[in-house]
Amino acid sequence: MNLALLSHEWLVIALGLGLLLADLWLPAPARRKLGCIAAVGLGAILVYSLFAFRLAPDETQYAFGKMYALDGLALFFKRFFLLATILVLVMSVEFADRIGVKKGDEWLDVACGSGQLGLIAARRGARVTGVDIATNSIEAATGRATAEGLDARFEEGDAEALPYGNASFDVVATIFGAMFAPRPELAAPEMLRVCRPGGTVAMANWTKEGFVGQMFGTIARYLPPSPMPSPVLWGNEQVVRERLGSGLSTLRLTRVIYRFDYPFSPAETVEFFGQYYGPLTRAFAALGETDRAKLRAELTDLWASHNQASEGDRTQVDAEYLEVICTRR
Repeated sequence: MNLALLSHEWLVIALGLGLLLADLWLPAPARRKLGCIAAVGLGAILVYSLFAFRLAPDETQYAFGKMYALDGLALFFKRFFLLATILVLVMSVEFADRIGVKKGDEWLDVACGSGQLGLIAARRGARVTGVDIATNSIEAATGRATAEGLDARFEEGDAEALPYGNASFDVVATIFGAMFAPRPELAAPEMLRVCRPGGTVAMANWTKEGFVGQMFGTIARYLPPSPMPSPVLWGNEQVVRERLGSGLSTLRLTRVIYRFDYPFSPAETVEFFGQYYGPLTRAFAALGETDRAKLRAELTDLWASHNQASEGDRTQVDAEYLEVICTRR
């Protein structure tokens, strides 16, 4: 029995149990630190997985007879979800602080992913509903909410046709989620529709001028033009006013910096994103060898030119996003 193969899962479970016990005893003001500790712990597990498991492309390893199998694809998704959870968890803690969470509020987390923002709100006393189009994300969020005994439910649904009645929520929030809905002319009024008059609509959206917007722009030059509006238009203040403004009584727009921090060189960071970040993974898969090499070189130069780390084996890059916090008319 290859128990070492399960070490990845044991570490995640141990971290989760430790955080759950700490959450039971810590006062509410200290729980922000708990979120940061969770992100650091997951980061350590991610780095461990990069060095502990090295599988050949066609290799599969087993534990408990053949009840547990680990191949390259399964390992890819484990690492991808760890990376996504870390990034969104760190941003969600900061974002939830600025929105403000009131006990008893009805929250809707739109395009919730695996529930990072919604779970933070639930821990602070909100009654949370999360909605996402991806079944696997909903299953992950539901499992986490159940394990912690939180007042949160997660359901499949489309940001462009939210399955809720008018004026159902006190807060409608999305962090790097609804900005990717292909028809913003549908998603924007849907968020306003389900928010109660006097309630809060909040978004976090990458900007075109920021680092992630530049990365998207670099990738886009190598792909056929998309018929859909660019997601980073949600990072433009004027566009946000046009899409949301008529339904609001107040609108606050703030450009905020988030720092990417990886224990890799810029070139290794590009390889890491190429394996585990969906837009770049799909771009690399769609390109021929020559264009793939050109795109890889351009992205490496982009990360290197923005890198603020002094060590050669570390990458620290500041990425700008637009924080949108507004009041429903």
